[in-house]
Amino acid sequence: MKLKEEVGTAVPVAAVTPFSTLDWPGMLTATLFVPGCPWNCPYCHNKESLARAGLREWEEVVAFLQKRRRVLDGIVFSGGEPTLYSSLPWTVKFVRSLGYKAALHTGGPFPDALERLMEEAPPDWVGMDYKAPLARYPEITGDPVSPSTVPESLRILEESGVDFEIRTTLAPEVARWEAVYSMALELAGMGLQGRVWVLQQHRSGDIRNGFEVSPPIQLMMEWAERASKLSGLRCRVRSSDN
Repeated sequence: MKLKEEVGTAVPVAAVTPFSTLDWPGMLTATLFVPGCPWNCPYCHNKESLARAGLREWEEVVAFLQKRRRVLDGIVFSGGEPTLYSSLPWTVKFVRSLGYKAALHTGGPFPDALERLMEEAPPDWVGMDYKAPLARYPEITGDPVSPSTVPESLRILEESGVDFEIRTTLAPEVARWEAVYSMALELAGMGLQGRVWVLQQHRSGDIRNGFEVSPPIQLMMEWAERASKLSGLRCRVRSSDN
């Protein structure tokens, strides 16, 4: 591939995490954060930081990727929402041309774009957010159609053959067993038995409205065990530190 012919066709990059063992379980990765998201989740800790970041020159990003080729296992596209950009399939193909595996973090707001990605440049792994019981999606995302796009995106992932996990951040809005119970029933109803579902601890810090951290890990582990039995999914817990 000739870089000069392809500059400008890649997704925009607002920030880079050069080393991570958290963004793709079991893999040493770099994470490319893209700006922009159609949703306005109040507990999002990336939106404001990405809005303040200046865009990286693509040549700079490529130089970084080339330098790390023998060190990293893969590249994670996160955000923001990477499927916001029609150039995502091309960008996935490009990082693969450098010898990397590729992963995606998504909330599933654009099923058509996700389906196109699965057809043209399926990633090796996807982390798919499941934010709340579906009835509460409009309240949390600010998007009235989100309760329909999320199940459709999960269906596309399930039928794609790509490895993926479902993740729920237990921010204060959903940090109750009743919410986890409802989500467990919904996910089971989508035929996702056997899939990994991770309950993630909410990170406190630079968060709007002064939100607090999630329930204690021990309580989350109890919820995860109950949710596994209820749904048939493999429910696990991830703390804010690992």
